[in-house]
Amino acid sequence: MIAWVFVFLGVIDATQAGAAFAELERLCSKDAGAMWGVSLCGPVMLVEPETRVMVLNTEPHTLKPGIFVGALPKDVLIANTSVTWEGTHWAQLIWPLPDEARDVLLVHESFHRIEPELRMQGVSNEANAHLSTERARVLLQLEWRALTAALRSNGEERKHAITDALVFRGARRQLAKMAAAEENSLECYEGLAEYTGVAMAGADPSARRAFALEKLTSTAQRPSFVRSFAYASGPAYGLLLDESGDKGWRKEILKSGDLGALLARASGVKPAGSAAERAKMYDGDAIAATERERALVAEKQADAYRSQLVTGPVLRLPLSHMRIQFNPSTLVPLGTSGTVYPTAQIMDDWGTLTVTGGVLVSSDRKHAFVAAPSEAAARAGAGWSLLLQIGWRIVKGERPKDFKASLR
Repeated sequence: MIAWVFVFLGVIDATQAGAAFAELERLCSKDAGAMWGVSLCGPVMLVEPETRVMVLNTEPHTLKPGIFVGALPKDVLIANTSVTWEGTHWAQLIWPLPDEARDVLLVHESFHRIEPELRMQGVSNEANAHLSTERARVLLQLEWRALTAALRSNGEERKHAITDALVFRGARRQLAKMAAAEENSLECYEGLAEYTGVAMAGADPSARRAFALEKLTSTAQRPSFVRSFAYASGPAYGLLLDESGDKGWRKEILKSGDLGALLARASGVKPAGSAAERAKMYDGDAIAATERERALVAEKQADAYRSQLVTGPVLRLPLSHMRIQFNPSTLVPLGTSGTVYPTAQIMDDWGTLTVTGGVLVSSDRKHAFVAAPSEAAARAGAGWSLLLQIGWRIVKGERPKDFKASLR
């Protein structure tokens, strides 16, 4: 049960929290469910992570609207996400909210809250490991540059730019067997959430395009595209589909899951031709040169993580009901071994793991690995700390110097 602690109001300014709730209510009431057939108005919690103080726009159990204050239990993960708590599905946001694009974030997380109702094709945990490779990163940036050109043009010029973007997209998706399926899945899950935020919060078409253009530019500067690419691709494809005049694309995307295919149909283009030839129009040689340099650095980082979390002594933690908070811009894939999250907080049956020095999540998402502690009694190691639940202990693992979490 929630403990209502009104002395905590100083941690989260009630006036600012109320203003955020009111703005979200204004935006989703204006939409009235027109975009997706479901209203985005609903329960929202703002949580200050250090104190776990939260301000809600809905009272648990009664679902009475208003402003309610309490403390979020320690077994609930804090992130910008959606979460089920006290029998209610909430949009959860970390306090303080950002000054820029605050409305976009509020709508984005509210979209995640309604995704189960929409029966979305996408999921949040697709690997997309191919996007860490040099060639895929080049082709993704070329796609983004072509999408930028499309958003800045119209008519035949826009159609040519869309064709270019789809050629780069198709070439990239030939690089790995599951590339298309994994990219589509994350574009639906995160890309459509970000698009919805932009479409609802943008004051007019010009403002919406400006946000999408900034997102394409800023995301290209991130160290990893594996989990972050959809935040740029989603708004660009969504706005281009809106401006194509196709009124039914949102219903179609819930079934097909492929934004590129829908845009090709709506624009009347048939992407074909050489990606290498088209790359010349978007300064492809310069992108490739930058990515060659980056690949050398990235490989050294990956080798260091392999030594630390694959071949070196590790603590292995089973994953049964994982909840994870992480930075999507920093992930490092290690092939069949899984993906490294440089910083993260993971909750599961055994307790809470807080990581600042890298945790490897296996490709089947059944285990997490951190550098081995000095002894079984230790609850911290190189770049991590562990809070174990009662009944769990750390015991020797299968390899020398390895450890694992075990239920007594």
